[in-house]
Amino acid sequence: MDGYAGKVLNVNLDDGSGKEFLVPEEIVRKYLGGKGIGVWLLYRGLEPHTDPLGPQNVLIFMTGPLTGVGIPAVNHLAVCTKSPLTGTVVDCYLGGDFAVKLKSCGYDGLILRGKSPRPVIIDITEGNWKIREAEDLWGTNVVQAQELLESKVASTACIGPAGENMVRYATIVSGEHTAQRGGAGAVMGSKLVKAVRAGGRFETPVFDRERLKGPSEAIRERIRVTDTYPREGTAGNLAASNQKGVLPTRNFALGSFDNYLKISGEALRAQIKRKGKGCPGCPIACTGEVNLTTRSGTIRVKSPSYQPLAMLGSNLLVDDLEAIIRNNYLCYLLGMDPVSLGGTIAISIELAEKGRIDLPLHFGSAREIGPLLPLIAQRKGPGDDLADGALSLVTKYGYRELAMVVKGMEISGYDPRGCWGQGLAFATCPAGGTHVGSMLAAPEIQGRPVALPGASSAGKVRMTIFAQDLFNSLGCTVACFRAAYSLVRVPSWVEALPGSVTSLFTGRAPALSISFVNFFDYYRAISFVTGVRYDRRVFLRTGERVLNLERLFNLREGFTSKDDNLPLRFIGSPMREGPTAGKVVPITKMLLKYYRLRGWSEIGIPTVQHLERLGVEERP
Repeated sequence: MDGYAGKVLNVNLDDGSGKEFLVPEEIVRKYLGGKGIGVWLLYRGLEPHTDPLGPQNVLIFMTGPLTGVGIPAVNHLAVCTKSPLTGTVVDCYLGGDFAVKLKSCGYDGLILRGKSPRPVIIDITEGNWKIREAEDLWGTNVVQAQELLESKVASTACIGPAGENMVRYATIVSGEHTAQRGGAGAVMGSKLVKAVRAGGRFETPVFDRERLKGPSEAIRERIRVTDTYPREGTAGNLAASNQKGVLPTRNFALGSFDNYLKISGEALRAQIKRKGKGCPGCPIACTGEVNLTTRSGTIRVKSPSYQPLAMLGSNLLVDDLEAIIRNNYLCYLLGMDPVSLGGTIAISIELAEKGRIDLPLHFGSAREIGPLLPLIAQRKGPGDDLADGALSLVTKYGYRELAMVVKGMEISGYDPRGCWGQGLAFATCPAGGTHVGSMLAAPEIQGRPVALPGASSAGKVRMTIFAQDLFNSLGCTVACFRAAYSLVRVPSWVEALPGSVTSLFTGRAPALSISFVNFFDYYRAISFVTGVRYDRRVFLRTGERVLNLERLFNLREGFTSKDDNLPLRFIGSPMREGPTAGKVVPITKMLLKYYRLRGWSEIGIPTVQHLERLGVEERP
């Protein structure tokens, strides 16, 4: 098939050997690339109950069929592994140019297995690959490591001290971009791999480059004319979350923050000096750069997006914007996920207030948080406990109900009491409490592409299933989920309808409503690149197939329907005031319908008949 390099590099770090292999074309047609093939390789290549930080775990980097063919917003890297934070399957995504550079080496993907006896880097340049010693890089932050490995022809993906010390929510970094959720950086550190550097001259074959110009230009133009991300990036969504009562505040005890204006997109816009660096060929440039004063002078750093502002700001009652910028930058330097960090610090403060742990932390003070971050990354002193995440803390010290986690992962910055579809998506996401696999927050909170009522279950189950299948399909192409805000759209006449009308229509006829959602530029591009015809149904079925395989992975690891749940705070403790006062998520009722529409049993197990219809060979 066109669109692929045609081989994957499998490196065994135990003995330094490696081999190239082909993914069967039948599997490529079923799972497309990126997350899809990554999850398939993980399921087939991992023994059940493998220690996520043991040498038997595998770390998979996968590109997609559209990677490197000149289309913007489809050049991310999918990273798949068994999560050390949750024990589930996990996928996270790395922006920048690393995916393009890896594919330019003639590889669709890279698998790392085993454990090196000493710190190394994997160097895939100059037409071949080598394992190089990297003891001099061990201990460096991500900026230092990338500067030392800088190359005119190659790109680098690396870990920081948090990954080296196996902090369970450590990230992988390339340029200013991070693969955040689930602790893939810890898996990389457990293998003593500091970095992967890649660059070559292979050109991806395209089946019909002339016809590809149509969807390619449509994607580029749609991104260019849609002001999806203004100067402050996703930070502009913070005010909407506060207004809707879903902004995490004081460890999700509240849904709005009195001082939100101090950390809002408007406040951040005043500090942004220029647009940040975008991915190759993408005109969005979805972040900005701000000045940060350090001991050695003023530097320009990436401005925080919505998630760090919420999880390191309002969720901790911190209204000091400069402190949030500083702590977010520290997360980047050290290689830690700011979402999981914010959730972990929040539960630490609650435990400290109850006298269960001895930490100088309290809600509303940013001063004590910054010095704690290096201790977490180095696993020193009190940082050692926090390095294992929120669930580990309450398992050790009690008060399980205070941990805002799903399947062990700290949930992203949306309070589901005001966005029930996103709440169902959190509960059923195979990786745990991340919004990345569904983005239901967009219509429920931000009104994109159309507005949906948040605290309502009408039509939400079918909408959640559709969103999960769609974003899984996009993960197989390794498309940028942020750009999807521009490219997944509805007809203009639907956009013009009053919110009350679209809400009523979606609630009463969700299947018909979904049919108006347009994303044909993606599957047209895949068809013209690969030479295999993809349409709407086939594209969505790919994502559904992947989610079912993820479900089988988690079932094999011992997860059950009991893990498809939300923290007690969201299902049994309504807020007393604000837009979501008196609301809780009716998760049990929604789950039963979700399982039925998914073709699963009443206890959430995919039926053999449904797996056969999907073409999934694996069985529960």
